[in-house]
Amino acid sequence: WSSDWRQGVYQLQYALAAVLLIALPSLARSSLAPGMAVAVLATCLLGAIFPDRFGGTFGNENFAAAFVLMAVPFCLTWRWWWVAPVAAVYLVLFNASKMEYVVAAVFLAGVGWYLVRDRQWLGAGLVAFVLGAGSWLAVGYEGGWAVKSRVEFTLNTLRLWAEQPWFGHGFGSFNYEYGRLQAWHLTVLPDFRSILDSTGAAYYAGAAHNDYAQTLAEVGIVGFALVLAALVLLRWRSDWQAALSLSVGLVLAAVEFPFQNPGTLMLAAVAFGCLAGGRWLVRLPRWS
Repeated sequence: WSSDWRQGVYQLQYALAAVLLIALPSLARSSLAPGMAVAVLATCLLGAIFPDRFGGTFGNENFAAAFVLMAVPFCLTWRWWWVAPVAAVYLVLFNASKMEYVVAAVFLAGVGWYLVRDRQWLGAGLVAFVLGAGSWLAVGYEGGWAVKSRVEFTLNTLRLWAEQPWFGHGFGSFNYEYGRLQAWHLTVLPDFRSILDSTGAAYYAGAAHNDYAQTLAEVGIVGFALVLAALVLLRWRSDWQAALSLSVGLVLAAVEFPFQNPGTLMLAAVAFGCLAGGRWLVRLPRWS
């Protein structure tokens, strides 16, 4: 259990929502696309009208971008495909987040791997150039603040995991424990300025901005292995839209926390349930 029992209790809401969406009999698969399309379009519209105030009703442009990126794959049908270019326009022109470029970079890296495997060196070199230029721009963007803050949070979180490597500090313990080590990264990177120290006492990490590192810190190697086993057991080829949505979430989990925000957690749970193929289906009793 969490070293802060109240945080442990608070986490149960996420666990309960995920279990219900994964285990209970699902809605018709065909009903997902229209609902996702409405959600994406509403997020894009509100985000474009009130970009600074609401971030598409999410209060944060990164949260809104993650939701759109994970919801769009469900819209890739003959009837709703046009939602994808609308979402792309919103993300590039109206959303200050750069999450879409992280997903694009991983996609390009995959393309580069296939090109290298097929010995298409010209194409692989072009992909490498684009990735290198993009990385250079990302580090230089606003002084690389977004990149540096995530390096800081990840290093400190991994140090927190090293204290309890097997079982972690408990589910939901991150905010309670992180403050002790929030400046530890300075022992490794002394030239780094602590993000939290520079923003004032009113600011706190809230999350590691790396779900993998935070999972290790909270539930250790044992818990991480259980999560990994559940992912391996999924039928990834049974539903390519759900597989794409969950894959986007797994990419974003390296730089954000999509499996902690309710909106993106819901999308991940829906995708997980589609890919589980009824393997963990729960039959509710009928009341007569």
